[in-house]
Formats: sequence, C-alpha cells, structure tokens
Amino acid sequence: MIWKSRNRHQLLCPIIVALSVVVIAASGEAVNPLGQASAKSSAQEAEYKDLPVLEPGKPFDFELSSGQTRSFRISLDRGQCLRVVVDHWGIDIDVTWYEPGGRKITEMGCRRSEPTPVTLIAEASGTHRLHLRGSEKYPVQGRCQVTAGELRAATARDKKCMLAEQAAAEAERLRWEWKEVLSRRAIKKYEEALALWRSAAERREEAVALRCIGEVHHGLGRSQAALTYFHQALQISEASRDLRGKGEILNDLGSAYHQLDENKKALDYLNRALTLSRQQGDRRVEAQALCNQGGVYHYFGDLSTCLDLDQRALSLWHSLGDRRGQAAALQSLGFAYYLLNDSLKALEAFNQALDLWLTTGDRRGQALTLLGLGNVYSLMGEKQQALNLYAQAKPLIEAMGDRYWEVGLVDGLAYVYDQLGELQKALENYEQGLRLDRSVSSREGEALDLQLIGEIQFSLGNKQKALACLQLALKSLSAVGSQTGVAVVLRDIGTIHESSGKEREALEYYNRALGLNQKGGFKRQEALTLNDIGHVYLKLGDEGKALDYYRQALSLHRAAMNPFGESVTLYNLAVLERKRGNLAEARSQLEAALKVVESLRGKVRSHELRTSYFASERQRYDAYIDLLMQMHRQRPAEGIAAAALQASERARARSLLESLGESRADIRQGVEPGLLQQERSLGQSLSDRGDRRMRLLSGKPDEAALSALDKEISKLRTEYQELQAHIRATSPHYAALMQPQPSNLREIQQQVLDDKSLLLEYALGDERSYLWAVTPTSMSSHELPGRAEIEKAARRVHELLTARQPKPGETAEQHQVRVTGADAKYWQEAAVLSQLLLGPVADQLGTKRLLIVAEGALQYLPFGALPAPQTQGGAGTRTPMQCGGQGAKSEEGRTRGDVEGQGEERRAKGERAPSPQPGSPAGGEGKDPLIVGHEIVNLPSASTLAALRREIRDRQPAGKAVAVLADPVFEADDPRVARNTAKAA
Repeated sequence: MIWKSRNRHQLLCPIIVALSVVVIAASGEAVNPLGQASAKSSAQEAEYKDLPVLEPGKPFDFELSSGQTRSFRISLDRGQCLRVVVDHWGIDIDVTWYEPGGRKITEMGCRRSEPTPVTLIAEASGTHRLHLRGSEKYPVQGRCQVTAGELRAATARDKKCMLAEQAAAEAERLRWEWKEVLSRRAIKKYEEALALWRSAAERREEAVALRCIGEVHHGLGRSQAALTYFHQALQISEASRDLRGKGEILNDLGSAYHQLDENKKALDYLNRALTLSRQQGDRRVEAQALCNQGGVYHYFGDLSTCLDLDQRALSLWHSLGDRRGQAAALQSLGFAYYLLNDSLKALEAFNQALDLWLTTGDRRGQALTLLGLGNVYSLMGEKQQALNLYAQAKPLIEAMGDRYWEVGLVDGLAYVYDQLGELQKALENYEQGLRLDRSVSSREGEALDLQLIGEIQFSLGNKQKALACLQLALKSLSAVGSQTGVAVVLRDIGTIHESSGKEREALEYYNRALGLNQKGGFKRQEALTLNDIGHVYLKLGDEGKALDYYRQALSLHRAAMNPFGESVTLYNLAVLERKRGNLAEARSQLEAALKVVESLRGKVRSHELRTSYFASERQRYDAYIDLLMQMHRQRPAEGIAAAALQASERARARSLLESLGESRADIRQGVEPGLLQQERSLGQSLSDRGDRRMRLLSGKPDEAALSALDKEISKLRTEYQELQAHIRATSPHYAALMQPQPSNLREIQQQVLDDKSLLLEYALGDERSYLWAVTPTSMSSHELPGRAEIEKAARRVHELLTARQPKPGETAEQHQVRVTGADAKYWQEAAVLSQLLLGPVADQLGTKRLLIVAEGALQYLPFGALPAPQTQGGAGTRTPMQCGGQGAKSEEGRTRGDVEGQGEERRAKGERAPSPQPGSPAGGEGKDPLIVGHEIVNLPSASTLAALRREIRDRQPAGKAVAVLADPVFEADDPRVARNTAKAA
C-alpha cells in the first residue's frame, strides 16, 4: 500500500506479493509408488544415502543462511509426478532440481512471501535431488519449510501446471526489477500463466495470477485497472475457500482504494483482512493489514493511531523474520515521525528501513525511503543533502513507471527550490506534479499540488491566482477527508487575507488551522500557525499576545529541529522587541536568526542555489542594518555604525568570497572520474545547444523551435549545476575550505583604501537607506530615503542615458525627437539623483578615486555620468574610526564641491571638456560629470577587493598586457551584418 499525505512525504509499505516459481524436471521412466524406483545403481545409493528422504505430507523445517544449501532426495520412476511446496521466512530461496546422473534440470527463486508450488514430472527413473540454497546476495539467516505432496502418475493437467509455473516465474523475475518496461512484459507473462491455470482448473493459482496482475497495475499507478483484477481474484478465493489468499486480496483491495482516495472503502477491506487473518492465525497477512491501516489513519491525520498500528506491524514482521515487512513498517514509521516533526526518530526509522531494503535488494523500497530521507533533511534545513538523496532516488523512481511516486519526487524538489528562493523552478516542478496527478486520477494529489501552486503564486505576488487554487484545493481535500491538507490550506488562505489587510478574517482561518493541527499532532504546522497568529496580533497592536504566540512557535520549531521556522520566528520576535523599544534584545534575536541563515546557506553546495537562498533571506540583513543604525543614532560613540557596515558587507560579499576561495582550490582532485566525464559531457551539450540557438537567432527565428530549445537548455543547465554541486559535495578539497568572512572596518581601511581613495557603500532599505563614506582614517554614515524613492530616480536617469538606443518600429524622426527630449532633461534629473546619493558626502569627494559599492537599481547606474553634487554645510563630523554624522536632507547652505575648479586645470593641460548639454544646470553652462575629476571604480563589495589584493600580493606581474576591444552586434538587421552577408553571397 502507499502512504498519502499533504507533502507526499509519507510512504506506505510496498505491497508484499507472492513470487511464483517454476521448476521443470527432466527424464524418467514408468510409474511406481513413492520411494520405490525401479532400478537404482549402487553408486547412486552410496552417493545420496546420507540425504534426507522426502516423504508425502511430512514437512521439513530448518534454518538457512546466505550461501548455505540443504539437499533432499527422492526416488522417482519415469512418468511420476510430484508437487513440492516450499515456504520461507526472512531469506530468499533458490530451488534447483537434479536428475539421476547429476545433471541440473532447472534453477530459480521461490515466491517472496507465500508458499511456492514446484511441480516435477520425472522423465527418467532414479534418485532425484532437490537443493534449497539461501540467496548469496546479502548476509542474512532465515527459516524454510519444504513439504512433498502425493506421488502419482503425471497427467496432461500436470503438464499445463508446469507451463503455467514457468510463465509465472518469468513474470516474477521481470516484475521485481521495478522497471516500467519490464513490468509491462510481466503482465503479459502473468496472462499466459492465467490462461494455463484456468485450463488446468487450478482455482487457487488462477486467483494468485489475477492478484499479481492487479498488483503490477497498482505499482504502475493504475489502481482503477488493478481493482478489476482484485475483485475477480476475491470471487475465486471465496468460491474455493482459500482463506489465506482471500486475506491477501482484501489487503490489496484496501491499498488500491486508498490510492484512489476512497478511504472508507479501504478501511472496510483492511478490517476484513485483519479479522480473517486473526481467525486463521496468519501473522503475515495480519502484519500487512496493520501496516496498510496505518497508512489510512495517517491520511486521516490520526498519527497516534498510525504509530500504534505501525509498531504492532513491525513487531509481527520481526517475529516472522521478514525483513521486507520490517523495512515497510519502519518506512511507515519514518513518515509518521516526519509529520510529527520528530526529525531524529524519522531519520532513525528511515535509515533502518534503507539498510533492510538494501539487504533484500528491493529497489522500490530503496527509492521511496531515499525520497523520505530527502524530505526529512529538507525539513531540517540540510538542502544540499536533500538534493543529493533526491538525485539517488530519481533514476530508481523514474524506472519504476509509478506516476504517483514521480509526483513525490518532483514535489520534494519543488519544496527545496521554494525554500531556497528559486520560485520559478519550484512552480515548474509543482505544475509537473499536477499533470502527473491528473494522469492517474489522484484527487488528493491534484488538490495538494493546487495548494502548493497557490503558495508559489502568492509568493510571486499573484494573490487572485493563489486564492483560486487554494479554494479548489480546500474543496477537494475536505471531500476526501484529508485533515492535514485542510489545515495547511486554511493557513494559506489566512495568509492571503492578512496580506490584504483583513486581519480579523485571517485570524479566523488561522485558528481553524491551529485546532486541526493540535488535534492531529502536526507539530511543524502548529508552530508555523502560531507564528502567523502572533504576527496578526502584532499588527493589531496586542504585543502581549503576539509575544506569547511567538514564544510558543519558537519552542516547537527548536524541539522539531526546524531551522527555517526558527529563523522566521526569531526575526518576528526581533521586530516585536524593536517596536517595544528593546533594541538590545531585538539585536540579539536578529543575530540569532542570521546565524541560522548562515548555517543553512553553508550546507548548500550549488553556487546558484546558495545565492538564491541568501537573496531570499536578505530581508533579515536589511532589518539588522537598520536596527544597528538606529542604535548608532542613540549611542554614536560606540562604533555601532561600523558594525552596520560590516553587516552590509556580510550580506553582499559572501558568494563572491566563496567563489574566490573555491577558485584557489583544486576541488576536482580525488573526485570519481565518471562524474568528471559526465560534467564534460553536459558542458559540451550546453555549448552545442548554445551554438544552435545563435544560428536560430541569426536568421528569422522559428519561435516554436526557439522556445523548445530554451526549455532544453534550461533543463541541461539545471542538471549541470546539480552535478557541479555533487562534485563539490564529494570533493575532499572542497570540504576543507573554510567559510570566508567579510572584512571589518579596520581591514577595509588597511587593505582596500589609500590616501587618494574614498569608499562609498550603499545599503537600500524599505523605509530608510544608508551610505557609509570610508577613508583610511575615518568613516561617516548618512541616512538616505527609502529604496523606492532612490530606485525611481535612478531608473529615470538610466532611461534618459539609454534613450539613444533604437526601438523597434521607430522612425528616424521619432528617434531624434525622443533623444532630444532626453538630452534636455538629463542634467536636471541627474543633478537631483547626484544630490540624493552624493550630496551628504560632497565635501569629502575632492579629487579622490571613488570606490562605489552599489545595491539594487544603483548597480545599473554609471556614477561617472552624474554631475558633481553641491556641498552641504555641516553634513556630520568625522573621527579617526567612526562618525555619528547623519547626512542633512535640507538643501540650505550647500556650496560647490572641491571638483568645481577641475575644468580650468584640465584645460590648462590641453584636455577637451565636454560640450554644454541642452537643459544643463547653471543656465546652460557645461557641467562636468564625475568621471572628469574622479577615477570611478565599481565594486560588488569592499571585501571582494580586499580578497583579490591578498590573492595577488605575492604573484609575479604578467610580462605583457592585453587590451580587448569589441564592437558587438545586438540586432539581426545591423548594417554590418547585412553588408557581410551580401559580400559572402
């Protein structure tokens, strides 16, 4: 059966099925009673006399270890037929028959979980030997029982049974490879066996064949088709009074109905299976029924009942020595603990299950347990480990052809991408999951994917799309009785109401979700909902209630080892404490939140995912910087502004510093050659497709072909990045790299700046932005307007600067009008922006080299094209290490800066000044841009320059310099392209 849950992160015990095995005998003579063969040689008697003799109706019970063999003998005359039944527990058994003279007739494995009939028709008289050997694949020990049936003359019916056993055995071999193409072939072989069993009037085996066909369909995600076969098998079992077979089929019916979300029917069949198994004393069927019932109660959200059923099933499987059953029960326990947010117990259960699946060679069990482990590590914040586990599970799951578990894989990947801030990748995976769910008619799965898509749409700012998805999901999940899913959707709808300013409506949804989470014991969701309720009460001004809910949420997050939830709640506590005026406590909470963020980020090996995750957590750094600057205004002599500058560096410099550190280490040394070859192959594929894209663009592009190629490139790029992350994770050199630390103020002053340099670093915030001006001996800090105002002004200037770029469909006259208008406005708009960004430090500019660390839209702004700002009197005071001066926002008392006289000096040197521009300030006089009087250096961060300088400190300078000049082509109709094309023609 299959576990179902909100995040598809619960797995059910794989169906334990029978393995039909065929044994074909050879050679014999005329029929005689059992043990009375006609002519035996004395040599044969001497060779086999010590082997135990099979007797009708007498069972042999014995223990068997891997690689160990037990042999039996029986004397048969030609034409005699014997059916032997082999049963086993805790070990796989291979059966081999030898004819008189020692020639091996056949060898194959027994059924996995039920007695295996082996029919032999002797074609030669003499002593035949039966060898039972424990599978050598894995070091295990189990029990076995072999019982001989009545010896009789062979009939045509017996020959049909032998052929049926042969077809069924081949089907079993194909089936347990867990590959879709082989599963389809297995169905054909079972159908051959079914026709032969019917012809031979073997009703029990006919029911077994029908059940096996249904189980293969079920494993391929075709539960509706499986039901048809299961119901046919049930009718035959009831008519033939095969109570054991009936119990197994009732279990299968319960599993199929569960996957189809018909859980009341599922529970009815499973209760019948449990009652029947106890009446018959069949512990194997009883254990399976308990495990399957656990899956249904898991779905209902009754995790305490689920755990009880799984534990009882595990105990029964253990007493039977059945490793597959134990693995399935442990797997189920792992997902129950996962939902209860008990990550340590979940990991323990999953790891035990994985070890058992490996010893039994069950690929399906391995795949689903790897998926479960990935989900737990993802929850714990170990995103790279989660991605590694998903990568191991992916080829196994895709080979199975089970669409349901393909959805589990893509949903797991989507969740990781969501948490790392890669929302588009997350959305693509969830939408793929939705298509797969619809292909197998999974109502619950479709509802869950709609809910997850709704969450992503909300994160992307599409509230109406999000609400529409969530309402559909809520309706479906309520109809199928998924309390876990309903609770999550209620919380999501509450979030949308809260974001729309409807706090009271949000509280109603949050409280409904909280009640369901507490009732079901869903600790992770309970903690998240408590955090949400605290946030609403903070908005409503009830700080006492907000604090209480936040503290409850934090306690649950930490108990459940959920670092993402912990960092969110710590941030919210910091906001609350700051609002209450407890700035020191707010700083403590924010620093704790950032410590969690840094810890999680360090565990991701992919540069791209690391950067995405850090960008998604940037809000915490913005709040931290703003808080530190608020504390600096209150206590300017304590150097807190310097701590804010270091926080700014910490927020922006880490990815670049890690890349620099990695570039100095040979991370590929010691890595498996196959991985490096795969990297080269993927890199070449990306290069080839890039060339193909350029060829498409060089002519009239085929939009459909271009779109398909872009999707292919995107998929290859993702695979390439994941492979590189895996190489880093397995590299002994990469593991030795220390996390680089950004520079502090003193290091910046000593390693980055000289007397002729001035560092200007900007940090943009929602309400306030900040500028730090640093020289080798001083630092001043200044408050600027919020991000929106600054970026609006920067975009205006950028648009005016780029007005000369042609627009599609624009005439030459229209182009000239637009350029003239832009020229007329540029200097005025540029002067406003210059004063906004540089006015507070105008008196420090002089003729210094300006090292500018920009952020956001300012990174697209050529500072050198801005006019020099007017000075502001009294713009703050400076000390050797820090300054408490805040930039004045008034324009009164401003004077021209030191660069105002640069023009005369430049003209004296014979340099040409730029021509006056229309609309320039000062009545049309020429206004020199900053680039005239300053060397402008744009930096990603000051720490990056410091790291580069340390890197080249002892490096020998290159003997020659290289200058690269380019004149790029951006348009297909560029005259140079047309001219060259004409020449080529």
